[in-house]
Amino acid sequence: TRTVDVLELVCEAVGFTGDSAAELLALRRCSHAWADAVSGAIRRGCFPPDDDEDDSFPGDGEMTPTVARAGTTARLCVVSQPYGAVTSWLKVVPAAVLRGPCGCYDGSPDGADAQLLSDVRTVSAYVASPTALHLDRMGTALSGDVVEVIASAAGSTLTSLTVTNTKAELAWEPVATLAAALPELRRLRVDDVADRMVLEVARSCPKLTHLELPQAPTAISDRSILEVALKCPQLQHLDVESSEVTDEGIQSVADHCPHLRYLNVARSKVTDRSILALAETHPQLRHLDVSSATGRLTDDSLSALARCCPHLERLGTSGKRHVMSDAAIADLARSCRGLRRLDVSDVGSNVTDAAVVAVAEHCPQLRHLDVSDPREITHVAVTAVALKCPMLEYLDVSETLRDDMADATIVSVAEHCPRLTHLDVRSTRVTDAAVSAVARRCPQLRHLNVCDTNGRVTDESLFLVAVHCPRLRHLDVSWTRNRITDASVVAIARHGRLEFLEASGTGCGLTEEAFAAIVECCPGIKALFNGYASSEALV
Repeated sequence: TRTVDVLELVCEAVGFTGDSAAELLALRRCSHAWADAVSGAIRRGCFPPDDDEDDSFPGDGEMTPTVARAGTTARLCVVSQPYGAVTSWLKVVPAAVLRGPCGCYDGSPDGADAQLLSDVRTVSAYVASPTALHLDRMGTALSGDVVEVIASAAGSTLTSLTVTNTKAELAWEPVATLAAALPELRRLRVDDVADRMVLEVARSCPKLTHLELPQAPTAISDRSILEVALKCPQLQHLDVESSEVTDEGIQSVADHCPHLRYLNVARSKVTDRSILALAETHPQLRHLDVSSATGRLTDDSLSALARCCPHLERLGTSGKRHVMSDAAIADLARSCRGLRRLDVSDVGSNVTDAAVVAVAEHCPQLRHLDVSDPREITHVAVTAVALKCPMLEYLDVSETLRDDMADATIVSVAEHCPRLTHLDVRSTRVTDAAVSAVARRCPQLRHLNVCDTNGRVTDESLFLVAVHCPRLRHLDVSWTRNRITDASVVAIARHGRLEFLEASGTGCGLTEEAFAAIVECCPGIKALFNGYASSEALV
């Protein structure tokens, strides 16, 4: 019988095999001390110093995103839980810990089922009382044995389950079975889901408060939402974006879920009828997204929200089909002074600068503004927001600032909104002057899109971004007429936090050498595009 200690488990987790018994014996002599050190180092990396204001640190019991994305480090974190000065602190198990068949949906590669089962057993042995679990790209590896181990080890403690990138026809039954075995389940997110799975979950999980069902363009219908409304009266958060849900389903939610505070029905089929019913019965509503719904919404919905939902914080109304006016948006702003997020992108000509200026005047806590692709919104509105809303963090003005005031407008944003983390100036007339101002004054910047700026943004300002914005994670430099080169992009990547880079259509583009350097600096990067020279092999 083999005696297994933490060293062997760690070696297995990272794929290390010693060449000799003497080597392993020498390592084993210090294995517990080494495990204490590993555990302490990982935990310190997952908790910010007292004076650190970086909001990328998660809550108690979670790994940081950087640790959670790196499979080897994440699994080390799991097997070191019994060691160190603080033990068993991990409660949230990220997707990288559990290795499935890497997105193969036509049958798992050899050994994938056994690998997932082994990983689940390791988690059950070393993570005491987990509260959240994320399964990603499981395919057919999400077997009955896996479900049984999870249910047996964590059935009484799991309150949150996430299943992503797993096709519904392969996984709906085990997911439904697992959910039914989790009596304390409060939060469930499943991508590409089917009606039949939602029906089973609704019947077995009456304590659900959060239900997210994105990426299901045709599978989710009123049938399953009616069941959710009837069986889950404690529901507070419902996301059925890109679904076939209509007024009938949302009317039922309004009638039977009195605690609802968050509703995302973007790209669904709802109209004024269900939104009016929701507003009149849910004064506590905080978030509503009806963007690009195929059913038309009008001033009637906005007036009802203004009249009945004074605590509304986030509103998405983008889309050409909606018919809304400056007056209705201004009334909403006067009534909902805590508004923090507004999306009026791609709206018709009825919405002008006057609406956004009213929001700036009455909603000083605004943090998120999307006025991209407008017809009648100009630099006047954006400047008003910059002057009146100093807490602004997210700004999308793509295809908006097309005159000579573009630079002055963004400079004003930089001067008055130092907390800015997201800036999209795609297809505008901004130049290096504007981007340089943002780099110098907005050190928390995480997302920058300068696509299609026709060569007005160059390496000059990108080097300043590299110096002053070390937390940048998303960068789009497509169609910049070859004015942005390897040097500035690699300088940004050296911080090691870049997660997404798009560099399509830049003339000769960034070189393969640059992409190799970027991947080396940023092992967690999610996507690289280089126009006609794909770098998928590098990733």
